[in-house]
Amino acid sequence: MSPTNWSDETKERFRKMCIETNVSYTIVGAAFGITRNAAIGKARRMGIGDQRPNSRRVNNPRPQLTPKSPQIKRRMAKFREPNLKVAHHEPDFDFSQPPPDCLMIDLLDLNNDNCHWPIGPETPQKFCGRSRSDSKHPSYCLFHHRLGIRRK
Repeated sequence: MSPTNWSDETKERFRKMCIETNVSYTIVGAAFGITRNAAIGKARRMGIGDQRPNSRRVNNPRPQLTPKSPQIKRRMAKFREPNLKVAHHEPDFDFSQPPPDCLMIDLLDLNNDNCHWPIGPETPQKFCGRSRSDSKHPSYCLFHHRLGIRRK
């Protein structure tokens, strides 16, 4: 049957098949010679798209997970380090100015032992160039590593 010429009898059969039998739109579409998407669109245009029972939503409601629920606590326990205490104190660096021993080197002069933090908006770009041996970060000195991870 062509999707353009639906008689009232065909529309009623389509409506009954969608609502009364809980089959997929693929089967409904195949019975009427249309695709699954065309069957979904026709059902929505006829206003019966929301009347179909949804067995997954009715029979299997999702549990409400709150931050205090045991499932969330178990999941979060995997990511916590034992005995990790976060100390909030004043930073020991003044982050408003670049460090005084900043070398301001060019890109071509950088090597793996230098801090790669860009300094200023000038062109050509200058980089910090301090030794990064005392830092845990692979690209920055201790000052710029702390600047990058500090809380605002």
